[in-house]
Amino acid sequence: MEEHQHETQIRIPETAKIKRLKSINKAESSETSNGDHHKVELSRKRSKSAAEDNKKQTNDDDIKVVYKPSDFKIVKEVGEGSYGRVYLAKRVSDKKKVAIKMLDKHHLIKSQKVEHVMREKKILSEFSHPNLIELVGTFQDEDNLYFVLGYEENGDLAGMLKKMSKLPIEIIRYYSAQLVGVLQYIHFNGIVHRDLKPQNILISKDFRLKLIDFGDSLVEGATEDIETPDDNSEDLDEEDKKQIEADSNKHKYAEFRAHDEDAPEDPGYKKMQEYRGTFVGTPLYVAPEMLKESMSGHFTDLWALGCIIFQMVAGEVPFKGKTDFQTFDIIMNREFKWPEDIDEDLKDLINKLLVIEPMHRLGAGRPDSCHSYEDLMQHPFFTGIDWLTIGKDPIPYDAKVLKRIIKKKSALNILEPSDTAPDTTDSSNTDDNRVRQSEVDVKLQSPEEFEQLFEEGKELKRGWLMKRNPWFINQKRLFILTNHPKLMYFKDEETLRGEILLKQNCEARKICKYKFEVITKGRTYYLKHPDKASVDVWVQEINDAIRQKYRS
Repeated sequence: MEEHQHETQIRIPETAKIKRLKSINKAESSETSNGDHHKVELSRKRSKSAAEDNKKQTNDDDIKVVYKPSDFKIVKEVGEGSYGRVYLAKRVSDKKKVAIKMLDKHHLIKSQKVEHVMREKKILSEFSHPNLIELVGTFQDEDNLYFVLGYEENGDLAGMLKKMSKLPIEIIRYYSAQLVGVLQYIHFNGIVHRDLKPQNILISKDFRLKLIDFGDSLVEGATEDIETPDDNSEDLDEEDKKQIEADSNKHKYAEFRAHDEDAPEDPGYKKMQEYRGTFVGTPLYVAPEMLKESMSGHFTDLWALGCIIFQMVAGEVPFKGKTDFQTFDIIMNREFKWPEDIDEDLKDLINKLLVIEPMHRLGAGRPDSCHSYEDLMQHPFFTGIDWLTIGKDPIPYDAKVLKRIIKKKSALNILEPSDTAPDTTDSSNTDDNRVRQSEVDVKLQSPEEFEQLFEEGKELKRGWLMKRNPWFINQKRLFILTNHPKLMYFKDEETLRGEILLKQNCEARKICKYKFEVITKGRTYYLKHPDKASVDVWVQEINDAIRQKYRS
């Protein structure tokens, strides 16, 4: 079904006002560089003056325009969070796709999150960078605030990591450099993100990174995180402005949002209080100083950067326990295992970012120190990176391959949560249906590997089924039927668990209205689906594939 068939107008009052913020574009320097040192120094100088330049241009370009509700059309809902929803929409005037974040005012006030929202608006409206999300505008109605943001159609870095597991080193270098570039920009402008994680890094149409979510950010050196609106502000009503003033007076920098719901019953809960419980961020990426002293700064983002780079190369985060407390303990002790065959320069970079002492992290030191931003950008792993253009440079990888894998993954509808049953490997002694050791827990580490699964045949059907293992435990698996014919089954979107080769003597047979079996020469597989009609379809499709292959 075509996209326009789903479009509906946003239902807001005719009097709603929107603030259109023109993109703040700085002229690219025409100077040529005589060396990497000059590039780094020029980039640093440009970042230092960016705040003043951008604020000045914002004052000139900040034009308030009254829009009609029909100026935007909703296409579909694309996300839902604690304080509202996110919609894909189109601007009628130029058909530009945008993301509209709708935030419930009363929920924000009740949860004391008004400051967070205003802080994010302030930052995104005053600063512009190729790797920052674009704020197109903001508007409101009686019940909601609306942020109109650039729409990045390729999801987030977390999604890419789930789909590809480990990334190729050229993508790791490219994405790491883009993150360093945007962090240098916000840090030199006095902004600390404080919640850097793959979920807060979007991927654009051209596979460039876009940093989002500045609600928990900190402006270094400020007595308050944000300024309250003046009396002429048209973005909030009087009640909201009074509430924001009250929130500012009782301002706090951090919130506890990371412990388990069952933490009081956890044996380590009391010891966990040593970690203060008042940090901003996500447990897997939180820095030691935030756990120990509730302290944060630009060095906090650099720790999270090290965790993300490690995740891109290893396919998993460096610090993870069974509970948040265990994770905190692992972080404080800096316990992690290096992946095999890691590039030595990349290993050295991660090592110098994941340093317990905050000011000793690469990039955290003063300009005249041995671990300044200049030293970070001159690290051997970044050899060949042009820091003046990296934010806009094309990805050094086949974008068509990446687009195919993202589209195919989306079409597969395999983003459902995986089952939580114990992991066991199905096996058989027969040659036809034995799950080879190399096929157990196979991580699809690149788009090519996933594509190769289908190169020899055509996909006929896919869907989630409950599969009974040899220990009579039902496990949720994604099954894909091809015309080889064979059935491949996956634990989740990236882990191949095995395959069933469908020979001439194989047969699918319905047992009861919700169950069926696949009978092979040496083994019978028991499968279940909650919809009896789907059971009939699976049985029919499997038997048709076998007959089609082996008919005389």
